[in-house]
Amino acid sequence: MRNVLWGAAALVCLSVYPISATAMTRAEARAAAERVAMLHDKDLAGSLSEFKQDFPEEYEKTIDLMAAAYLKGNEHDAIVAGREYLVRATYAQIGNIANAPDEALLRLVQAQQTLFATLARAQPELCLQAARGPIQPDTVHDPDVAKVLGGVGIEQLHAARAGIDHPVVRGPATQDDFAALRQAFYAAGGTLQDLQTAASLGQGGNADPDTACRENLLMAQATIALPPEARDRVIAMAYLKFKELTEKRTLHR
Repeated sequence: MRNVLWGAAALVCLSVYPISATAMTRAEARAAAERVAMLHDKDLAGSLSEFKQDFPEEYEKTIDLMAAAYLKGNEHDAIVAGREYLVRATYAQIGNIANAPDEALLRLVQAQQTLFATLARAQPELCLQAARGPIQPDTVHDPDVAKVLGGVGIEQLHAARAGIDHPVVRGPATQDDFAALRQAFYAAGGTLQDLQTAASLGQGGNADPDTACRENLLMAQATIALPPEARDRVIAMAYLKFKELTEKRTLHR
């Protein structure tokens, strides 16, 4: 839940083709970049399609960056450029995600629950990364992880668009909300030690990968179990707090 999760597919069996020496126009390079995503990274292509629908101007910027990378390098570079820009563009929408209506936030945390369940099975080492910042595209190597990560990213885009079109003004999460979250966490099978570990992860604490996956999954399950208004306040607070902590860590690097 704490993670601003943007999805892009793993580079699985991607061939690297050198660029032709023949000069390409900007339009040809853009068409080539879109074709690369369609042929070699279906999840990225799906994310771009949703991006085009929800944020057409940002979509155009993404394709321009992919085209520029394609002209300078190869298909691999174009896909990496597309993924990386999608991560940054989605991160910039955190404030709008926090203002999204209930249905959008519920779908988002359900997608995150699926992500953590998949990570626990396929790439548990990414659970710790997820607690500390966006999962970096070049660390995703399992196709199942790539697919569900892409699903989280799409739900984040939809939530951001809904937060712009139909914003919901919420107060901060209350002490009663936190008490209900603790009880839901215990009901999901967590212990006091689990809860303390989960809280520390978002603050830069450490844990082994399996434990990090367990705590993230328990927190997602507990959040889903909350009454809608409490759930929405907790999700919105988590996104805004995540952004604050990520920016602080970036400033101190």
